[in-house]
Amino acid sequence: MRRFNAPESACERVAPALDSYLSLELDDARAGEVRGHVESCAACSREIKERERLRALVRRAVRRESAPERLRLGVRQMLRGEAR
Repeated sequence: MRRFNAPESACERVAPALDSYLSLELDDARAGEVRGHVESCAACSREIKERERLRALVRRAVRRESAPERLRLGVRQMLRGEAR
């Protein structure tokens, strides 16, 4: 909550959309707004680079893990409507 009705900063407007921007979930107008701000703001540029680094670490960690065969089979059966 902002005090004294202070205007919202560009960083505050963009911050909630950074993950959606990285996931390519934003419409063109919003993505352009985020991209433009990130290109002109050192703090938000650092933040988005850190989030990209974290996403890459998570992707690598997940690739190394494999679900147990029984779990994979159960999921496949549920998707086909065969599980009870």
